[in-house]
Amino acid sequence: SIRALRPAYLTMSFSLYQARCHTASARAMGRTRSATVLRTRAQAIKPSHSDVAEACSLLVSIRDTSDPAELEAQLTVVRELSAAAGTNVVVPELMDGEFKTFTLTGRTRERLSSPNLSLGMLSFNCYQPADLKVTPTQQHTDGGGGLFKGQKYGYSNCYVLTTPFQVVQETEGQGEPIKGVSQAIALYGFVEGKPGRASVEFAKMRLEPAPGQDLKVWLNTFAAHNPSMGPDGVLEVELPKSIPKGWVDHLVMIPGWQLSQGNAGSCTMLNNL
Repeated sequence: SIRALRPAYLTMSFSLYQARCHTASARAMGRTRSATVLRTRAQAIKPSHSDVAEACSLLVSIRDTSDPAELEAQLTVVRELSAAAGTNVVVPELMDGEFKTFTLTGRTRERLSSPNLSLGMLSFNCYQPADLKVTPTQQHTDGGGGLFKGQKYGYSNCYVLTTPFQVVQETEGQGEPIKGVSQAIALYGFVEGKPGRASVEFAKMRLEPAPGQDLKVWLNTFAAHNPSMGPDGVLEVELPKSIPKGWVDHLVMIPGWQLSQGNAGSCTMLNNL
């Protein structure tokens, strides 16, 4: 495949163009694949926000590439382009909003794509039965779950990670799958001396039925295992203070796009809704 050219000098800037990698045979799958890759070209002007935005858009478009190394290479290009443009710092007026999320690399993507994902894994083992197999569903078109930052649930600095899911059916013919929404509710703050970093402290987990889910079926499945669940099917569980505080480094923050890397190494692209 065509490899991305890493810039020789980070003080130089780059305009982006789209290229096609060669079509490689995937014999095990009995089909062929092609992926769109990013390349960079040194120019004599500082990269603009539109350059960075184009890079983010193209990176999202290849996130399902069959070559993880290629995705990592393009992620490096975007990171370095953003650093050259000076868009890798927190801009307070851009911090809040509702975002579509695209997990790119790291443990978060591995966990959400695992065939062994359980209800407990979604919730620090707050939801029961913790060993119930679930699979994430798409909340937004072409995206995964969602992230909200701002005023919510009584907090002005709320950080809410939403994961829609459905219960895995062990056998066929069980009717419609049970669908729910899990939210990890945290508080964010700015970190002195780290202009690109925000702290994230998880406060509680929230479980609720998905829109359109039959409430009686939902309660029959979860209420007995979660005595504090309300008659509306909503469960909120306060998290213990022993859960470590995390952080996210913002590799890109521009209108429309944010690219963040968590303290565990996972990279996620955010697109404003």
